[in-house]
Amino acid sequence: MLIAHLWVALTRSINWDEFHYFDLIRRYAAGTLDAPLQTFHVHLFSWLLELPFEPTAQVRGGRLVMLACLGGAALATYGIAARFASRPAAALVALAWLTGGFVVWHGTAFRTDPMATVLLMASLWLLACRALTARNALVAGALAGLAALITIKSGLYAPAFAAIAMLRWDQDGQRAVIRSAAVTALSALTTFAVLYQWHAGQLIAAPPNAGMADTQSAWSTVFSEGILPRADALWTQIKLAPHISFLIAFAPLAWWFARFDRSRMLVMIGLTLPLVTVLIYRNAYPYFYVFVLPTVLVATAPAIELIVRRISATGFGLLLTLLGIGLATAGPRGTLDGQRQTIAAAKQLFPQPVTYIDFAGSLGSQNRATDFMLSGWGLKNYHARGIPELRQIMLHKTVPLLVVNHPVLDAAMAGERPNERLMDADAAALRGNYIPHWGRLYVAGKVFSPGADPIEAEFLVPGPYTLEGAALELDGKAYRPGDIISLDRGFHRIGGSREVQATLRWGKNLPWPAEAPLPVPPFDGF
Repeated sequence: MLIAHLWVALTRSINWDEFHYFDLIRRYAAGTLDAPLQTFHVHLFSWLLELPFEPTAQVRGGRLVMLACLGGAALATYGIAARFASRPAAALVALAWLTGGFVVWHGTAFRTDPMATVLLMASLWLLACRALTARNALVAGALAGLAALITIKSGLYAPAFAAIAMLRWDQDGQRAVIRSAAVTALSALTTFAVLYQWHAGQLIAAPPNAGMADTQSAWSTVFSEGILPRADALWTQIKLAPHISFLIAFAPLAWWFARFDRSRMLVMIGLTLPLVTVLIYRNAYPYFYVFVLPTVLVATAPAIELIVRRISATGFGLLLTLLGIGLATAGPRGTLDGQRQTIAAAKQLFPQPVTYIDFAGSLGSQNRATDFMLSGWGLKNYHARGIPELRQIMLHKTVPLLVVNHPVLDAAMAGERPNERLMDADAAALRGNYIPHWGRLYVAGKVFSPGADPIEAEFLVPGPYTLEGAALELDGKAYRPGDIISLDRGFHRIGGSREVQATLRWGKNLPWPAEAPLPVPPFDGF
């Protein structure tokens, strides 16, 4: 199954979150990162920028680290499950996770989830399976604190930590558990506080209390959409991983068959509780199941024990593996080629990095103008701020390139008004200042219809423009097709009798990639 996960890591297209996390690394290297919350990974992956490959290959290099995290989390899951079942059954618990539907597709994704999962599961393993020494508690706390620094949703593991404390209470007694819990908590808080302060000190100055404000915004947003906000993802996960659905449903009966006392029942329930968050957690997207399922599956160890007593453990393992391999080889193909092609085309247009606007930072080494994604949480906060930020950016930076790689940007360029959309001023700024060039790449420019009436046109992208199609007058001076015109930001008067359409395209005769763009979406769905 790890080989199957390696196949997915190397062949699956880059999702928008992965491009976003990679862009955070680029911003840190460029000295423009100012968000201290959930960006600690930039220190761990700065080396990706040094790899002599194009951006999608650099992201897939990061996925190989996530593959190691996946393997480590599987080992920790096996170790904890061995507290409740035989070793063959515990191994099948880990295998059930590795074959668990969305876990196959997102287990090696370049996101925070695999990193946080291995840190939290390793912490739980130390507390569940090793002696309750001060050293083990210190290490377990440090791992948990680092996980919380990487993603604040690590707090959703609290019931699992409480369950392990209850397990050790019965085994080691009240005093040992209280002492260990205190050391673990102090270590976690100290690790988080010290590393957070160090990390924030490496970034450009953020607004006062930015971290606290971001934390409050995050928690209020991700629990703000009622019951089952991602019901579609839950239903798809159930269909993709019927074995996990069966094991979770069968687990309470297995606990009863195993004659667990009240205390052990509470331990099992505590390990299962993180899954309840899918009922209210706004971001319970497919990749969330990588993070949330390990402790839940540990609680199914008694159920798997009953199964392997009646059928071959090897046979059950092969069945799970075949299911996982089937998922690994399924799904859309071709989008990765389209992503590489688009990045190469942008590089051909602009060999030196330029500033651009897009959905999630999909061009790697180029300089993305915005620091938020234009949908979901990012779009909600953008509207809450009430500032047309794209227009403001264009007023202060030269942004010659737009990558239209999301429905929000499609709608802006088409003049449509869906529920999720940019502010009117931003949509108008994009629509009025960019023209199609190649595929999803739009460049700064304007198109003028035939006619003799003068036009007052606002240019938000200063620089050289090439005149195409027809002669025209600009600010009282006559120009012919092929002329290079230098324009300042602001309003310019277009005159002349245009017998055919005239176009002003940013740049000095920008090249046209010879290869036609592949007819694939910019990103594959989750």
